[in-house]
Amino acid sequence: MRTLVSVLEFGRPVVLAGTTLLRMTCADDVTIHRISDTRYWISGCLNDRGSLWHELQFETAIDTTVKLLGSALYTPEDWMLVQEMADTGVLRIPWFAVPNSGSGEIGPQPVLMP
Repeated sequence: MRTLVSVLEFGRPVVLAGTTLLRMTCADDVTIHRISDTRYWISGCLNDRGSLWHELQFETAIDTTVKLLGSALYTPEDWMLVQEMADTGVLRIPWFAVPNSGSGEIGPQPVLMP
């Protein structure tokens, strides 16, 4: 199984803990973690990798803009490492990307998202 992680920024403070305002389809063990008043990450183990419908669904009660800041797909082993790095403060959020110069060349260090 792979873990899909998305980092979201809302247009105003929202409280998602203990609600059903945000759902991830085709995923088990969904976790929502608050980064700040307006930023969250959501993760879930994909249970149907053949599906084209891996979605984040928002209830209209959220009533604000939502921006996807980043997403990543991890193996179980990589996700455990990234989650540990996020929990210990090495990563501010559980997402990073390989640098891209725009010309298709890959740089040497991962870009840590602020």
